[in-house]
Amino acid sequence: SRLEPPTGKVSVVIDTDTANEIDDQFAIAWALLRSDVIDILAVIAEPFSFAHHREPLLAAEAVRQAASHPTGNIADDSGASEQQPLLEKYGPWLERLAEQGTSVNDLHFTTPAEGVDLSVAEIKRVYDAAEVDHSGLVYRGADRYMTEPEEPVPSAGVDRLIELARETDEVLYVAAIGCITNVASALLLAPDIVDKIVVLWTSGYPSTDERSNQ
Repeated sequence: SRLEPPTGKVSVVIDTDTANEIDDQFAIAWALLRSDVIDILAVIAEPFSFAHHREPLLAAEAVRQAASHPTGNIADDSGASEQQPLLEKYGPWLERLAEQGTSVNDLHFTTPAEGVDLSVAEIKRVYDAAEVDHSGLVYRGADRYMTEPEEPVPSAGVDRLIELARETDEVLYVAAIGCITNVASALLLAPDIVDKIVVLWTSGYPSTDERSNQ
């Protein structure tokens, strides 16, 4: 069975938003150092962005400013109950900004397209730091998120994943460390590869989360 734990060296594609958080650099570096058990066939960059936080941050900032005004108040209990979760989630972030002497309007939120390009550069930087040649191994994935379940986002990275899956006679493991856009797009564009890959995803969200469709 494809889902049985492997006993020998495995072929792996790493799908990663490397410039987002430090866990991805560690994952790539570890994989490079374990070439005795892992054969990295490709590293595909994923998009990332925190732009979805802008509007709720601005809303939380407005609530805080209104509450601090001498005449500021929350009109009724229903309004308080709606605003409290917003303040609980974004209040600490606003406090950190205040300590730094900045505001939400001063922040630049990386777009998904910027995120994928930053990740391509960061993947290559990790390879260079490890003194491993990355020629022909690093691919740019999606520059945006999927907006509908049946609308894939084509990219060079997705094309390479499909190609590698179709070429292999063994199991191809896909280690996805971030949004699942590239893998989902590959499966939509080439449903036949479902029998050739095993996906290991470390970034699942509950179905109620606003990011669960990415």
